[in-house]
Amino acid sequence: MNSVYKFLGCLGSYEDALKTLTTSEHILSVAEEEPDPINVAFQAMIMYRMGSANKAKSGLEQLLELCKNDQFAYDIQVLGLLAITKQLIAVEEL
Repeated sequence: MNSVYKFLGCLGSYEDALKTLTTSEHILSVAEEEPDPINVAFQAMIMYRMGSANKAKSGLEQLLELCKNDQFAYDIQVLGLLAITKQLIAVEEL
């Protein structure tokens, strides 16, 4: 999980990263495509780190729904980020 945080730190500020991810999400939405689960995972983790636990939980719920899709259900990258996102949000709440 530390490597994910290091990656997020390399992106600069959480706000800048979130803005980029939100723009990407908007482009997919306009094109009427499914959200990118990797994008959703990073948004959820960033929202959690920024103190928006409810938005982070919503993102995690969206990610869980996306993982039910056959396109992502067996994707190792997606499943890895799902596990990290779940661990971050669940562990920090205890």
